[in-house]
Amino acid sequence: MFAHNPELKEIFNMSNQRNGDQREALFNAIAAYASNIDNLPALLPAVEKIAQKHTSFQIKPEQYNIVGSHLLATLDEMFSPGQEVLDAWGKAYGVLANVFIGREAEIYQQNASKTGGWEGTRAFRIVKKTPRSQLITSFELEPVDGQPVADYQPGQYLAIWLKPKGFEYQEIRQYSLTRKADGKGYRIAVKREEGGQFPAGCITMPAKAMWSIWPPRREISSLTLSHRRRSLCSLAASGKRRCWRCWDALAKSGSSGSGELVPCGGKWRRSRLCR
Repeated sequence: MFAHNPELKEIFNMSNQRNGDQREALFNAIAAYASNIDNLPALLPAVEKIAQKHTSFQIKPEQYNIVGSHLLATLDEMFSPGQEVLDAWGKAYGVLANVFIGREAEIYQQNASKTGGWEGTRAFRIVKKTPRSQLITSFELEPVDGQPVADYQPGQYLAIWLKPKGFEYQEIRQYSLTRKADGKGYRIAVKREEGGQFPAGCITMPAKAMWSIWPPRREISSLTLSHRRRSLCSLAASGKRRCWRCWDALAKSGSSGSGELVPCGGKWRRSRLCR
């Protein structure tokens, strides 16, 4: 696919291509779809999560056709199931693609129409860079145009276009939002990853550098947990701040019950949701 459409290297995470994560995720999604072909409502939570991720990459409807054609070619090459089976898979893929295309169009419109929202990318400047630990650095970002920015819920993230010196292609990365929305800017947490074979990433970028950013997207939301009497949250590294924001929002919303915060590699910690 990348040999025929190298422009997709600007969208797909090439690290996930190298380690096989992207291929596994795609075929797992296809398998889940096939298993629930007669019960599509069961797929809606997964569809929503994937659609949110896709819109952070600015996926376009025509790109579904590219992926679909190469998916069918791969099935034919690996399994030779016959034209009738390939036609059936092509039809099923088209139905699923249309579900994503429709939902993603709604997300684009919602993000553009909300107060402080925008469509596509928007230029932001790094106004403050603060080391939080040996691994974690926080970045405070404000829009270059000086206009308000869209609010967000705990658990959401920003997608950022990056092309550091030495990178062959643009990289798109998602980072957790780590402070309460204020309508003026955003703060994200970035974890340093060791990898001597790769050029330096955004951790090394200086204050006042500019990034192209998409509106906040939803990954998890504390509101989806509010009906539960007991909640569990496993966290590690930069994910701690995102979980704490969800926990704080639940407590302030008046939710009752208890919950467990589980640091990876650490001890259990119990936190009451009500105050």
